[in-house]
Amino acid sequence: KMARIMLSIIAILALFSIQSGECLECYTNNGIETCQDTETVCQKTEFINGEVSRGCSKAYSQFGVNECIYDNENVDVNSGAVNFEDKFKARCQCDEDLCNSGMGLKMSLLSLLPIATYFVLM
Repeated sequence: KMARIMLSIIAILALFSIQSGECLECYTNNGIETCQDTETVCQKTEFINGEVSRGCSKAYSQFGVNECIYDNENVDVNSGAVNFEDKFKARCQCDEDLCNSGMGLKMSLLSLLPIATYFVLM
């Protein structure tokens, strides 16, 4: 039983270490795209008119990676960074493969807890 627990932990850690140093894959409006460099993040923006934009992008400096901001009227546009010209309901950016599918960010380790529990209890 201890061997199964150790194998489960090793498998989970291996899944997270595989992505390091490689370019991200992000959802786009037309499918999946491999970003061109390691300095990009996945982004998703929902505009006021209901349109949605997804893809690779340089990280926005107005808010953190793996975060979302809502209603850009509250964003500090005097920060010296690129201003948001379009009105949007929400804008998210994240740094894991295919993390820009939903409006919020995908769960990370918590989403693997039921799978790990299953293997431990087998």
